[in-house]
Amino acid sequence: MSTYIIPTEDAAALGNFDLSVDLDGSDYLLSFQLNSREGFWYWSLIDIIGNELRSGSKVVSNYPLLHLLKTVERPPGELFCFDTRVDPTDPGLEDLGVNAEFGYADQAEVEEA
Repeated sequence: MSTYIIPTEDAAALGNFDLSVDLDGSDYLLSFQLNSREGFWYWSLIDIIGNELRSGSKVVSNYPLLHLLKTVERPPGELFCFDTRVDPTDPGLEDLGVNAEFGYADQAEVEEA
């Protein structure tokens, strides 16, 4: 059982970017897009065959990001973004990977909670 950080430390320099991740033994693609008009990040979760399981959701801090996704194809754990500042806010351009970390709690961790 574990919770781990998904590396997004170059988010501000990259702008829109994709990451391949293994979540509880299955491969997924996390796609991050910056909405420059709003100044906030949005994310999508795509399975190995290209099905969008979650698309264009705002990255919000300190909230379970998969809680409403009730499909068989979803990862069995939970994605989250936690803000390490005293007054947490949703991550802007310079925050993702610096003050706000994207992470995953695996299935065993979620079942234990």
